[in-house]
Amino acid sequence: MKSHSPFSLVRRGKQALFTLVLLLMCSLHVPVAHASELTSASTGSGQGIQPGQLLTGGKGHQKQNPAFLQQKNQWKPHIVLASQAHLSYSPAQYVNEPPYTGTDSAGHGYTDKYFWNECGPGASTATLGYWGVNLKRGTHTYSDPYTTTAWNDTHYTSYVQYIATQSYPSAFTSAGEMSYQSYPNAYATFGDVRDVLNWEASGHSSNYFNYFYAVLGVDSLTKASFKNDVQQDIALSKKPLIVSVNDNVLPDWINAPGTSHFITILGYDFTNNTMTYSETCGQKSCNTQGTGVYTITIDQLWNGMVYDNGNGGIIW
Repeated sequence: MKSHSPFSLVRRGKQALFTLVLLLMCSLHVPVAHASELTSASTGSGQGIQPGQLLTGGKGHQKQNPAFLQQKNQWKPHIVLASQAHLSYSPAQYVNEPPYTGTDSAGHGYTDKYFWNECGPGASTATLGYWGVNLKRGTHTYSDPYTTTAWNDTHYTSYVQYIATQSYPSAFTSAGEMSYQSYPNAYATFGDVRDVLNWEASGHSSNYFNYFYAVLGVDSLTKASFKNDVQQDIALSKKPLIVSVNDNVLPDWINAPGTSHFITILGYDFTNNTMTYSETCGQKSCNTQGTGVYTITIDQLWNGMVYDNGNGGIIW
């Protein structure tokens, strides 16, 4: 039998220990470093949003003029803009999506889980308030495929429901920003939100599709170009823009499901690396800290767009 020196035994012991460590590491789930603070967006309760779905589909399919898009997307380094700028928080801070269950403005009890998905109409309402659009429509009834409810101007819920179910850009195949699937799944696409914004902001112009807003998916952006686009809209045009982001990164969400969520950007502060946004989904429907205005770091917001299950991007 072959004998082993003490040094040989020690070396073999170290090799065995190293092999054991490798086996243990392989048996564990080790997250990718850049995703350690943010899980990929998934299908949350009631939303049914598939990867990349918000950037495809929709009702209008209207092509914007290439010259308009070129001018819109042109970097403007010759214009010196402030390193921080904010729009007024009103009226955006007061906009609420109707909760999915409760009592409507006529005093009738209801439950409609389609309301879980109205961040598009909520963000659209918050954004259109800065275009001179009258957000007060009075009390009206609104119907989706599940129920009919009545809403008034409190928290602009009547206008939110108008955007969701009745706004009708001329190229749309049906009314409303929302596309309804099997209950309770529904969504609003980037294209439909863009078209409704341009339709309403332009006063229903026949050339609404080239009015102001355009869409850029996160794959067409860098963090620097994203900041530039925000800066142009807020500081130069004095208008808000909309972002789709994984709700995991939003500071107002509690136990976020990791789904795509539209918010309205109202300001930025590059000195402190932050942006300010309005939240329109409340505690009952989204388990947020409540509707209103919140601040997020630009790095968090950007990561939330990148890891938004193929649905991250801006309407600016």
